[in-house]
Amino acid sequence: MSAALAEAIPNTVELAISCLFFVIGSLGLALRICVAAWTSKELESTGQRVFITLFVVMAFSIITLSGTKYVQWKMPVLALDQRDLTVNPPSAPWSEPGEQSIVQINKTEVIQQPPPEIAQLQFSFWSDQATDFPLKAIEAQQSDDGSIPFSFTFKNVSKAPAEVIDVWVHLCSDCSFAKEPEGFDKPKGQDEQSRHRVFPLLNEGVSMEKMSVEFKLDSPMPITGRIAGVSFSYSCKSCGGVTTTEDFRVRIVPSIIVLTRQRLTSSAPKQAPR
Repeated sequence: MSAALAEAIPNTVELAISCLFFVIGSLGLALRICVAAWTSKELESTGQRVFITLFVVMAFSIITLSGTKYVQWKMPVLALDQRDLTVNPPSAPWSEPGEQSIVQINKTEVIQQPPPEIAQLQFSFWSDQATDFPLKAIEAQQSDDGSIPFSFTFKNVSKAPAEVIDVWVHLCSDCSFAKEPEGFDKPKGQDEQSRHRVFPLLNEGVSMEKMSVEFKLDSPMPITGRIAGVSFSYSCKSCGGVTTTEDFRVRIVPSIIVLTRQRLTSSAPKQAPR
């Protein structure tokens, strides 16, 4: 038996007893009035006696009905189930993630746990200066073989650990990997401009080690250089789905040897068909 039910029963019994005494008293008074009306010598007409009797019966019925309605209005609900005290508690605002909230329902305290926080990762080009984080634009010198290197890292900037992290590196549409990045793979069906890697765990406030990528352009390099876009995606058990960053910018400084090779190739006479 729940505490609310145990508290409701004595109040209900007391109210029912009071109502019973009230009805008995009203019934006794009605009977006395009816007996007096039929035995009184002052009322010689039978019609008068019948009228008084009907009036008394009607008044007694109204009083009894009013008492019944009053009891129904005051009576607590006896079919109260203890489970109703803890199911669907009212929502409470959270001041800080991770705090508990105590909600009182019918004198029963229910401890509400906050929803788990989503882990968030912040990507950045690598820099020896911690104040540069996150670094989203760099300048890279093109090598004489045409490859362009850059390094990057990422950091858990949330208050929740990130577990089983999938990370993708995406190059621009007219770019390709000069060589496979160390530790990365290319799952079957993945496009040529993306590479994938899995990390087991990254606690809150921790940065990942330096990772390097070398790519090349599949189109001619302009003399003034150009800007290539790079982006990253990640997903983990507590990240709430796949998240893709905005484009990071790599300003490419062209190699003189690459430009010279391009010019010689473009100016070389084509052989006439035989």
